[in-house]
Amino acid sequence: MAVEPPPALVDQLLSLERPSRAGLRWTRPEQWHVTLRFLAAVDPDALLSALSGVTWPEGVWAEAGPAPAALSRQIWVLPVRGIERLADAVLAATRALDEPEHRVFRGHLTLARARHPRALADLPAPAVSARWPVREFVAVRSELLPRGAVHHVIGRFWVGPG
Repeated sequence: MAVEPPPALVDQLLSLERPSRAGLRWTRPEQWHVTLRFLAAVDPDALLSALSGVTWPEGVWAEAGPAPAALSRQIWVLPVRGIERLADAVLAATRALDEPEHRVFRGHLTLARARHPRALADLPAPAVSARWPVREFVAVRSELLPRGAVHHVIGRFWVGPG
């Protein structure tokens, strides 16, 4: 399940410098999203059933920025805050499908992945920010390909006015 970025944020991200270096793979715009919960091998019909009929929190505003940074030693991201209540609601609705990971939710858009930490050193981190009302989220099925993941939307869920 994921929140898609608004077009204005996508435009900002497209304008960022993306240096080419060994061991660094930049994600493509069609891959940009904020994951609410990752479920590896769940039946799509069971997932859609678990998400149907849920009353999602309203008034959710996502806030991206202030700049790209390393989330870990191998992932370059743009932080996104404000969607924690929605992530918690998705977790509650899907808990029976798969045991949840035991880590704190950290909203982000993945911009690049590195095979080794040196590839993230000194990447440009200009100011990037956006604030938008989250009106829906999507359930996606990921297909892993050599050039990166391809996401196929299998359902859209209305969150409500932001």
